[in-house]
Amino acid sequence: MRALVTGGAGFIGSHLVELLEEKGIDVVVLDDLSTGRRENLKGTKAKLVVGSVEDSMVLENSLQDCTVIFHLAAVVPIFEAFSNPAKFISVNTAGTANVLSCVKKFGIEHIVFVSSAAVYGNSRNFPINEAAQTKPMNPYAVSKLAAEQLCTLWANEFGTSITIVRLFNAYGPRQYLHSKYSAVIPSFIKSAKSKKPFIIFGDGKQTRDFIFVKDVVDALWFLYDCRYCGVVNLSTGTETSRIKLAQIIADMIGVEPSFDFREPRNGDVARSVADISKLVSLGFK
Repeated sequence: MRALVTGGAGFIGSHLVELLEEKGIDVVVLDDLSTGRRENLKGTKAKLVVGSVEDSMVLENSLQDCTVIFHLAAVVPIFEAFSNPAKFISVNTAGTANVLSCVKKFGIEHIVFVSSAAVYGNSRNFPINEAAQTKPMNPYAVSKLAAEQLCTLWANEFGTSITIVRLFNAYGPRQYLHSKYSAVIPSFIKSAKSKKPFIIFGDGKQTRDFIFVKDVVDALWFLYDCRYCGVVNLSTGTETSRIKLAQIIADMIGVEPSFDFREPRNGDVARSVADISKLVSLGFK
């Protein structure tokens, strides 16, 4: 069996590649290395194709003999989305359309598409279940929701077997530390280690639902293995505020936290916590 992992040299994708190889699966990685890194694949046997899902020809060349696609490739930094929305639509939405267009030609048996909890926006009901109204608040979330709708269309019109995974906030090894848009956990770790104030956008009461990257890839494999078709939340169902998170990280590193409060950012969701009852009902532990 051979699998294509788009975005496979990235933070989550590289962990997934390792897991797939442990399962005895031959892996091809398609990654443009804009945020992914070759060194993330060190120690694996994966074939790396450097290119983008925007390029149909490169995508088709990567799919030779593949029967499953784990589609993780995306432009992610949410707060860059307002300055370059076309890039997010091109990679996240049109790139997904390119992946779907290959299904019939290459006999793809199943697709696992990693979407985002950002599609929910500021929900009114918590924890958030998969039936909640989607209210994207930034171009990144719009691009992911549009990609989801394409996946659903392909499933309905052509019977394509697709899992749509709404991932909340992943963290863990290989998460990129050196961007001004880096995720909150690596950003806070960097601040704590350098004994600098924790930068908090807004009042710090915003909450997120964090899940360790190894649990993420275990769940992606599980959802493929059971061939679940439809939308499913992926996280832990535990809500943590940014202020509390900063205190936890400061305690772990052994520093006294100080804070640099700044104006809230456009498109920032106030509260986020997943209802994971569907995932649990499928048998994932």
